[in-house]
Amino acid sequence: MNDQILSVIITGSEGFIGNQLKQLLTEKLIDFQGVDLKLGTELKDVKVNSTKTNVVVHLAATTSVMTSFEKPGVFYSNNIGSLIESLEWCRENNGKIIYISSYVYGKSAEIPTTEEHLVSAHNPYAQSKLMGEELCRAYSRDHKVPFIIFRPFNIYGEGHSNEFVISSILEQIKFGKTEIKIQNPNPKRDFIHVKDVVEAIYCALNSTVENETFNLCSETTISIGEVCGIIEKLSARKLNFIYESHFERKGDVDITLGSNLKAKELLNWQPKYSLEVGLKEIISKF
Repeated sequence: MNDQILSVIITGSEGFIGNQLKQLLTEKLIDFQGVDLKLGTELKDVKVNSTKTNVVVHLAATTSVMTSFEKPGVFYSNNIGSLIESLEWCRENNGKIIYISSYVYGKSAEIPTTEEHLVSAHNPYAQSKLMGEELCRAYSRDHKVPFIIFRPFNIYGEGHSNEFVISSILEQIKFGKTEIKIQNPNPKRDFIHVKDVVEAIYCALNSTVENETFNLCSETTISIGEVCGIIEKLSARKLNFIYESHFERKGDVDITLGSNLKAKELLNWQPKYSLEVGLKEIISKF
């Protein structure tokens, strides 16, 4: 671990990952400042501490793939504009940036997929993330702003939007439904728990590694249909899963399966949650 004294700024601090990160940093006794539209705060309001290493964890983004197709102009403007604000803040205040990207390897990725694989946007959301990655590299090249880029695969966890498959299923069960509407059960996904994602951010905060890109994934893949079976078993009730075609998303990928060897080796990060353990933890709180 690095012995630097940290001052952490979290953009999008009130979102899904942001709330989990705040909880972890509080437990680790690391100072942080939250920046979020819900708080009415902006980066320009952040107090710079010249005696500490200032790191911006950039989580602020619109993550809805549906919205990215319906309102691409607003979507790109929000996602790219907010990142530029973070990069400018880092440039002006000698800060570092940790940027949360996404799965950006497209529909025909070789598996397991490493960080060296060619990238290919398969929807406007992934396109915005790739544009963001290039901006991080440009600010590093031209203005010496250090970066870490994380590419989380399919994140799940308590508090996630029910636009996403696992949260959608669990939300229906939580409210007593037994006829569960799902999207295509055939695609296979590499799911990663949000707590493992924020643990990786914590590892990056305490590392001297800079200007690197890391997959965050479990190195396992499972079909949506198999996920339904696990959820049914854990919920201890008979469920009927009904496939509805209107849930299908344009540009969807048939299978994701990543390699996380680089993060293990350079950041000493290791995912702790199997899918079954993660689902059991969520369902136990119903």
